[in-house]
Amino acid sequence: MELDAQHIEVWEANIVDQPGGLAHVLDALEDAGIGIEFFLALRGAPDSGRGRVLLTPFRGEHEVAVAAHTGFHVPEDIHMVKISGRNRAGLVAGLPGMIARLGINLRGFTASIVGQAFVAYIATDSESDADRVVHAMRQL
Repeated sequence: MELDAQHIEVWEANIVDQPGGLAHVLDALEDAGIGIEFFLALRGAPDSGRGRVLLTPFRGEHEVAVAAHTGFHVPEDIHMVKISGRNRAGLVAGLPGMIARLGINLRGFTASIVGQAFVAYIATDSESDADRVVHAMRQL
C-alpha cells in the first residue's frame, strides 16, 4: 500500500469565542489570497472567551507575513504529520493503533475519507515522534 506521509508545519492562532471569531481570522487570510488545506478550530476552556485555530499551510514570504500579522505562530509543542492515500476498510481507523505500537502518544488526530481517498492529520508532542510516524507510514 502506498501512503504519502510528510511532516508538515502547523500554525496556531487564538480566536475570540463569539459569533464570527473564526470567520474574522479566516476572512483576513482569504482577503490576502491565501488558500488553506486544513484548519481545525477549538473552543478554549469554559468561560475563557477564547478558542484557537490550527491551520496549514502558509507558503512563501507573503503568506508567512500575513499569517504573523493575523496572529498566527508556529507552536513549539505541536508537531504535525499529514498522511494521505487510497483508503481501504479499516485503514484510517487502524492508524492510531499503529502509532500506539510505536510507543507514541497522540496529541491529536483528525481524518477525512472522501470516496476512495483519505487524509489524516496527526499531532505528536515532539519532532522525533513525528519523524517516526512518517517513517513507519512510508514502510506500509
